[in-house]
Amino acid sequence: MIPIDRLVLGTAKFGLNFYGYNSTSRPTAQESIAVLRYAWRRGVREFDCALGYGDAFALLDTAGIPSSAMVMKCRVPLRPPINVRDDYRWLIHNPTVAEMETGLIPATCGVSVYTVAEVETARRLGIRPIQAPASCLNPAVDVEYGRAPFLQGVLLRHALSAPALLRNVVDAFQTSAVSFVALALHAAYGERIVFGVSSIRQLDDVLAACQQDVPEDLIARARALASTVDATAALPSLWST
Repeated sequence: MIPIDRLVLGTAKFGLNFYGYNSTSRPTAQESIAVLRYAWRRGVREFDCALGYGDAFALLDTAGIPSSAMVMKCRVPLRPPINVRDDYRWLIHNPTVAEMETGLIPATCGVSVYTVAEVETARRLGIRPIQAPASCLNPAVDVEYGRAPFLQGVLLRHALSAPALLRNVVDAFQTSAVSFVALALHAAYGERIVFGVSSIRQLDDVLAACQQDVPEDLIARARALASTVDATAALPSLWST
């Protein structure tokens, strides 16, 4: 079983028109608010947002989610805008190794990164918290927040609708959406897992899976498949149709 306090609901899908691989739509504002409120009622107490997520922040506010429950991300300049309150937990998104090495990350901020080298640099410099990708194709890393267990939904698709780079893996590893969330947690990819949904039904599926144990063979299969894929395959910037 997975405690619900290890789950963090991502909000990019609610604020951006085209978030996710080949995504063509997003939930309506009313649907998004309903999901956010339902998640809070069910016990989710952290929500991942960013200044670049369109109106996701406004939807969180409308849904009544307290600012103390928000993990906020921003890019350069490496300081939050002065009109944003200081009670969020801030992550600097996608800083370079050089930016981290030269002390450009504010002491009160963590980082949201992509590669193992970036994670290792942040850890060495004592930067916390760290957020990094945590799908079954990513190498296990010691971070506070693992994100995107579904690779923006790619791992839930039929193989023919997945990026060519990942079709063999998607075809070989047929399992449910909820298994990926549980897998990411059980395989120690992060203290918490950041995942996205488009509906209350999908959220219910994830929450239900957290009440179940993950078979060891599922973890073993995922690790075996990951070893056959180039480490960069999980980077969305490389996907193409």
